[in-house]
Amino acid sequence: TSCAIQLFLICDPACAQLVSGITPYVGSVNGGTRLTIKGAGFAQANQLSLKADDPNMGNSVTLVSRTRSIPCDVERDSSRSKQITCYTRALPEDDYEIHVCVDGVPITQICDWWDCKFHSRLYYTPTIQSISPLSGLPGTVVTMQGRIYTDVYGSSTARSSNGRNTRFVRAYMGGMPCELLKPSSDEKYGLKLDGGGSEWGYMSCKMTGNYVGHHNLSYILDGEFGRSLPDFGLFSVSALNKLAMFQTYAEVSGVSPSEGRVLGGTLLTIHGRYFDETDRPAVVLVGGHKCQIKKISDKKIVCVTPGYEKTNMTLFPGGRGLKMEMWNNSNPSNLADVLTYNSSRPGYSVQWVDSLSYVWTAAIDYFVARLSGFFVPTETDNYYFRIKADDRSMLYFSKTGLPKDKVQIAYQSYSYSFSQNSEVMRLQKGKPYYIEIVVQEFNNQASVDVGFFKEISPFTAQQTTEAVNERQQIRASYNVLPEKQVVSFKGWTPVSAVQEMQTLRISSDCFSMGFCDNTYYFLAYGDHTTGPIPVSASALELQNALKDLWTIKPDTVTVTKEELSTEALYNVTFNSNRGDFEDLQYLTMGSDVNITVTEEVKGKASLENFTLLWGGVPSPPMTYNASETECARSRLSVLNAYIVLKANIFLIKRKNFHFTFTHLADTIHCIILYISRTMPQSPLPALRKPPRHLLEPLMWRSTVDVLKVNMLATGLLSELVSSQKFLHPGSAEIWRLYILHMGHPVAHRPWQPATDQGKKQTDNSFQKGKQKLPTGGTKQELKGTMQGRGEARQGKDTIIKTGTKHGKINEPTKDKEKLGLQIGNTNEGRLHGQVRVIKH
Repeated sequence: TSCAIQLFLICDPACAQLVSGITPYVGSVNGGTRLTIKGAGFAQANQLSLKADDPNMGNSVTLVSRTRSIPCDVERDSSRSKQITCYTRALPEDDYEIHVCVDGVPITQICDWWDCKFHSRLYYTPTIQSISPLSGLPGTVVTMQGRIYTDVYGSSTARSSNGRNTRFVRAYMGGMPCELLKPSSDEKYGLKLDGGGSEWGYMSCKMTGNYVGHHNLSYILDGEFGRSLPDFGLFSVSALNKLAMFQTYAEVSGVSPSEGRVLGGTLLTIHGRYFDETDRPAVVLVGGHKCQIKKISDKKIVCVTPGYEKTNMTLFPGGRGLKMEMWNNSNPSNLADVLTYNSSRPGYSVQWVDSLSYVWTAAIDYFVARLSGFFVPTETDNYYFRIKADDRSMLYFSKTGLPKDKVQIAYQSYSYSFSQNSEVMRLQKGKPYYIEIVVQEFNNQASVDVGFFKEISPFTAQQTTEAVNERQQIRASYNVLPEKQVVSFKGWTPVSAVQEMQTLRISSDCFSMGFCDNTYYFLAYGDHTTGPIPVSASALELQNALKDLWTIKPDTVTVTKEELSTEALYNVTFNSNRGDFEDLQYLTMGSDVNITVTEEVKGKASLENFTLLWGGVPSPPMTYNASETECARSRLSVLNAYIVLKANIFLIKRKNFHFTFTHLADTIHCIILYISRTMPQSPLPALRKPPRHLLEPLMWRSTVDVLKVNMLATGLLSELVSSQKFLHPGSAEIWRLYILHMGHPVAHRPWQPATDQGKKQTDNSFQKGKQKLPTGGTKQELKGTMQGRGEARQGKDTIIKTGTKHGKINEPTKDKEKLGLQIGNTNEGRLHGQVRVIKH
């Protein structure tokens, strides 16, 4: 029974949960707009008392835009089953949907579009453009100006003078109410529009409370307007590194007794108001030293004075503000003469001012003024000062704190000048520095502003206009150093060479069909791959394909073929003194092609010369005492071939052989850019993409004759082939074969596997040929290290390769048996890595 009663209290089963609309539809971007949400099935105020401490119980409202969600603070006491009231928080200008949950369960039935959307807009946001004064005692009457929309407060008048039906609800200063009405009356301190139908005006209110510190002013209007938004420039940085609009301070009205013991110990009573210790304990200084506080109240402080220390100080820092002395009807030709003026001079007056930003009334002309006081830094930092005034001004500063030691640090004649800024000075935290300003006024309105800049600040220009963002210029420079590697050889003993011989056994179903011209495979040695080779290729065709591999050059191969009925058998002899070759690798492209590679004769090096390998690309053979010119030519050959090979590998690794000719052309263009960026100093021509009219005839066909692909590739390379400044002779042929290789799968789509055996090959289409480990004494390690340094990264130490004797790679010496070799030189220091040395 109790469970049934509880369910009934939460929601009548007859009611349906829905949101039917909201008012108002627009409001302030700074929050404070009172939203009324209408619908049914909401939790009521008396239901919330069942679990008042549970945040998931009752109604919750969220405003949701495309990029954020912000809660709306529900007024629980005013909740009804058909109405919810909530107050918006600060909302960036946007459009927001209303989402309502009851007891943690969202309501899904929500009205559409305008009826259930809230629009935060700057136009409906009250503003604060200025505030005066900027500091004062607690209880000060503060006046603000801005877009206030109305001149109505309370219920005395139905509508504002501009016709709007809105009114001031309340105003706050530092979290405490700021009263708009004078005590025990309906008279306002000040609330007025500028006139007619204006939305701009001013409002005055009196602060409440006794808090001494920093405050911000805000006010709220009813209807759609909500909370005010202060202008960015109203926030100043305080001595405590806080942003605030207004500052309150305590007032000292007197001290007693007025004299005491030199040794200290006198009970000193300080009279005044607002001795507040909310933020930090009170501090009393007598002669610059702490007076030990015994008792404190809002209006009185009792402390024990310290002993007197004799110094040369004639003027001591006191309370806040500055002393301002004026001499009317004064027009000195030399402004510095004002430093000697005293109170006996005609036209003298004196008063206290709160800051060094001051404006005189326009009615006063032809006077001079002198402002004096102390500047006490709150942080040790680098400072510089700046002065601006109408008409003439001078700024003096004493680093010792003694007025007699003051020097001029800035001045202003009649217009803007570099002399308005002082030099940068290192000032110490808590030390009083004497400061003095003299100003001369001729006519119009006089003013003076003195400010300081310090280097360290927790604020940026996006937080306050008083902050200036630091700008740093970073210049990075480095020396591009070519890597230098030295190869040393000892004890060369030539032997009789044995040439490597391998066999390739190729089988395919196409033999039984009697036509193998359209079944292809690829061979590879090292990192370089041939173009497509038909299964029916002749010995000469296979021989030409292998001899074009950079990883085999400058050596050659001889191929013979045995004609068999169901397979092809090739004998490949490596015409080289290099010695042992790794087994050839192959790529079947998923077709029903089976390849077996067997090493029939293991090669053996003659040890008459050696070859440099860079990235798997060999140089021409060189003797151990090769000349510098021969070495340089070999290096260029290796690097050119290496770059072309890397471009080939770059595309092969994409493993995507089914692109159109448009993709092919784009890819070729990207490869060319890749080469240009890898070796920026290379004078490659500016290659353009192939004209579209060359591609369109081929673009939509499923198969294309290889001859047409060849013609296309030749056209694409015409500009590249014409430039031999960078590429090694013969590289044009490499590029032609490379492009044919890439374009071939478009011209001839691979056959789909027709047998289970074919499927297995498709799953593992790239297979390495059989490799045999070295035996006997034909392959030994030549141990060594590399020493050298590239700017981008360190050259990699490596253990080097083949031969019968041991060598060492180290720093160059004058030994005739040592070969100095400079490897790589790019602006980015990228050509660093493994170098292999092979004896043969």
